[in-house]
Amino acid sequence: MVLFVNGCATPALLEAVDTRSKVAISSKDITEEELQEKGIPYTKFDGYYMVDKTIWRRARDYAVLGAALPFALVADGTIGAGVVGVFVVYCYAQGASTDPNKGKR
Repeated sequence: MVLFVNGCATPALLEAVDTRSKVAISSKDITEEELQEKGIPYTKFDGYYMVDKTIWRRARDYAVLGAALPFALVADGTIGAGVVGVFVVYCYAQGASTDPNKGKR
């Protein structure tokens, strides 16, 4: 039997550490002229610009992900094991009684 338990640490980590190669910057935070002056390649969309991340920023994102992901997986696995353990103990406690009239009135 396979039991899937949704943990929350791993999805939260993957959402927090964005490893995509581009980042969205709001047009409120930077102007098109500033991007052009700095020579940063960008793609303009309605209300924001898509800008390439630097190689150092991407390397940092992958390093954080690589260091933190094992801990997040262990945390989620521990939650799953705890849920299964409680279920097993509960089932054992329900079936441990040898009284055939248990629960009947």
